Parts: sequence; C-alpha cells; structure tokens
Amino acid sequence: QELYLQVRDRPCRVVDVRVESLGPEVEGPGGSSQSPKPLRLKQEILDRELDRVYEAKTLRGVHEALERSVEVLRQLEVFDDVTALIDAQPLDEPDSCSVQLSLQEVARYRFGGGTYTQGGEYSV
Repeated sequence: QELYLQVRDRPCRVVDVRVESLGPEVEGPGGSSQSPKPLRLKQEILDRELDRVYEAKTLRGVHEALERSVEVLRQLEVFDDVTALIDAQPLDEPDSCSVQLSLQEVARYRFGGGTYTQGGEYSV
C-alpha cells in the first residue's frame, strides 16, 4: 500500500493485456484434460472495456481504469469471477506495465428442480 502511494502518479502505460479464461477443464479424447473453452463474450465488448486501460497515463490512471472495466464486466452478469493484476514490465521499460485479466464465465446451463404438492396430487 505504501509503495503504491509513492509511485501512483508516475508515468505508466499499458503495453500488454493478457486475458485468461478460467473455468473447468474440458475433457478431451481419451479422458485427457484440455484448457477451458474460449470466452463466449464478443471480443469487441472486451476490447471496448479495455480501451480505457490502454489510454491511462499513470499507474493511478491504469488502476482506476482497470477498476472501472472490471466493474462493467461484472455488471454484464456473464462472469462468475473477474480478477485483474497489474504487473511491472522489465527494467528496460520502467514506465510501462502489463495487465493480467482472469475471467470465469457463468455456466451455460443451469438446472433447477422442485416438488409441488397439493392435497393428494403430486407433480414433479
């Protein structure tokens, strides 16, 4: 926290955003596990939300833009979890950073069940 307060107003630009799809691993042929399926969210929507992150000029600006982007993505209600991490770039680029965005989409199908009883009649 203290370090952030010291460097938050220094120049900083985002040079890379890595988006990771989290979720259950998909079972492949022969029972082998594969990476989670790609995101179903349209790339244009994701790009629109990340544009503000690329436009930020300071670490504070990147932080605030990323918070806003994460908030908007959560409001879409297509993700169970959205997390973001700002990471420093190598020493040869001291005024730059990268962003790791981890997205876990909601399940495609949700099933519910119940029993209704009335008098002597039953239905499922």
